[in-house]
Amino acid sequence: PWYVKTLMERILCTEVDELAVRFFRSEYLVHWYMVSRTLPAKGPPTVSFRWHCDKGPRSHLKILVYLTDAKESNSGTAFVDLGQTSSLIPTGYLFGRGRRRTASLEELSQMAGRKLEAHRLVISAGEGVMFQPARQAW
Repeated sequence: PWYVKTLMERILCTEVDELAVRFFRSEYLVHWYMVSRTLPAKGPPTVSFRWHCDKGPRSHLKILVYLTDAKESNSGTAFVDLGQTSSLIPTGYLFGRGRRRTASLEELSQMAGRKLEAHRLVISAGEGVMFQPARQAW
């Protein structure tokens, strides 16, 4: 518990807090958090590492903080912007079941009928990214 408390205090620093307040245009609530360790995989990427959209409340942010350098672990985070993501809506892929997920951006491009380009982030230890996940239409 002390480790998580220390991490949360550092992650939700003044700068991040101010960005979140600006995004929500109000105070906010930390609804959920998770600390996990991802070990290098020897086979194909697991479902979590295939292309997907995160679900959640209508208005929410996600913060990913790396505790090790992405270069060292040959990892990182990649995004397709919301405009490109919306081209996948008619295919039913976005919020489909995990077993439908693909690791191939080319396959998604074919489904979307347009070339999708990923924005790849290679993050150093202690750095993070805050983003608004796509929202499922209710």
